[in-house]
Amino acid sequence: MTQTQTQRTGRLRGWGGVAVMAVLCALASLTLLLLPGRGADEPSGSTGVTAARGAFGGTGARQAAAAEPDKEACARTYEKRPPAKDGAAIAAIKERGELLVGVDQNSYRWAYRGTYGSEPEGFDIDLARRVAKEILGAADKVRFKTVSTADRGPALGRDEKDKGKPLAERDAKASVDMIISTMSITCRHISNDIAFSTPYFETRQTLVVPRDSPVKGFGPTLGGSRLCAATGSTAEAFLARHGGAYGLKPVTKVPSQLDCLVRLQLGTVDGLVTDGALAASQLAQDPGVRIADENEGDAARLPMPEFYGVAMRDDSPDLVGRVNQILDGYRKDTSKQGWRESYRRWLEADLGDASASPPRGDEKIVW
Repeated sequence: MTQTQTQRTGRLRGWGGVAVMAVLCALASLTLLLLPGRGADEPSGSTGVTAARGAFGGTGARQAAAAEPDKEACARTYEKRPPAKDGAAIAAIKERGELLVGVDQNSYRWAYRGTYGSEPEGFDIDLARRVAKEILGAADKVRFKTVSTADRGPALGRDEKDKGKPLAERDAKASVDMIISTMSITCRHISNDIAFSTPYFETRQTLVVPRDSPVKGFGPTLGGSRLCAATGSTAEAFLARHGGAYGLKPVTKVPSQLDCLVRLQLGTVDGLVTDGALAASQLAQDPGVRIADENEGDAARLPMPEFYGVAMRDDSPDLVGRVNQILDGYRKDTSKQGWRESYRRWLEADLGDASASPPRGDEKIVW
């Protein structure tokens, strides 16, 4: 390890000065751990989640066949707007008395724990508490479960290896009601029987490299680079499509985007690809990295705008409709409990004023 690489280790601010190797050990054991929150731990094998039955999707999403999802079918499914009325999914949440939400705990300023044993906090956490308040009457009636990027689908009962199986069988494996974890609205997810709310944040894929790296962006200077992406992320899909055109070495895949930052600090990769919003939080954690945004590649191979949505099962249309209604109010709310105040509190310092307005509920998604 070079002196520069050594200096980079241990720079993760917001982790109480924990050394990077300690972070690595901790991350290795963070697969779907329950954060200390409200409510008792559930026994092994029990999900506590009851899903509504019925077809919200109807997209061909239940067909396990095609490797490439049908984008037109995804668009039709996503653009359906179920009514905001109580049904089986919401009834189950109210009977339980708490909302189960899958979140990250490694995304600085989005969803993380500032000190050991503290409650999670961040932009995504504010949204989760708003949903709990609207459905259950109190923002603290939410239980957070730590879910890595790779485990977001399985936590909803939507493991891709189970595609084509009966929904009742898939639902039985669920451990959360929804995922609020910088999850991009994509056709791949929708074709896996995952339903999304309307968007709550806009971003795009971004390249992060050490400050002394010669890489300028997506283009010729990227040739021969070793890049890292989180398994199951939009970044992984982007690199699978376009990595060959950039002459990349095999991509390193890890459970969480923060794992990629650690790999970059240790010098085992040359750069990482993640959502621009998460990239900004990584820069806040480590001043030794920068965003390589001088993109020189073919426009068709450059990242396109994408949107985060609240992910749910597609057989819970009542919950999807209710979350959409909540988001409508959250976007318009100019009080300290609204979208803009949460943005100011958590993200403005890194992202500035340019992203200070929420995306519209009818925003068109590029599939």
